[in-house]
Amino acid sequence: MTVHRFKYLSALLVILCGLVLFGCGGGSSSSSSTPNPPPVIISVSLSPLSAQVLTGQSQMFTATASGTTNQNFTWSIDGAGSGNSTVGTISSDGTYTAPAVVPLAPTIDIRATSIADSTRFASASVTITSPVEDWPKYRRDLANTGRSIETGISSVNADPHRPATESQRLAGRCHC
Repeated sequence: MTVHRFKYLSALLVILCGLVLFGCGGGSSSSSSTPNPPPVIISVSLSPLSAQVLTGQSQMFTATASGTTNQNFTWSIDGAGSGNSTVGTISSDGTYTAPAVVPLAPTIDIRATSIADSTRFASASVTITSPVEDWPKYRRDLANTGRSIETGISSVNADPHRPATESQRLAGRCHC
């Protein structure tokens, strides 16, 4: 009779364990849990994509981000801050102001980086130009060759009939 009791108690124990497992959710998969939504991909666009800006003048850039409601951006010049007197400056609203003199490298990149996702950005190319040929370019003879890198002007090919300015005489760049 003990064998029969043992079988009866074993069967009862298996049924109780099964009820506990199914009652705790261990025996079935629940379809009531909500899966995580896929990650949102943010893209940034910038307008205009290129511009020519005269020295001392300004150009407004407009950035938009899709995939987010956050339309705030960090603006930078050549990926390194808001600029300086050599390359110009960009304000927090996207207004670029060119420097007073055309820099040695006259093309720069304006970058708008999404605050919602700092890995997402768009860039625009800006070429800084001057309304007239400016003599400060002539002073940018970094190797002291006597010849301007940008214009090719030197004391040899300068127009001798063009009067030199006082600053050119003082700088010793004009042999007039």
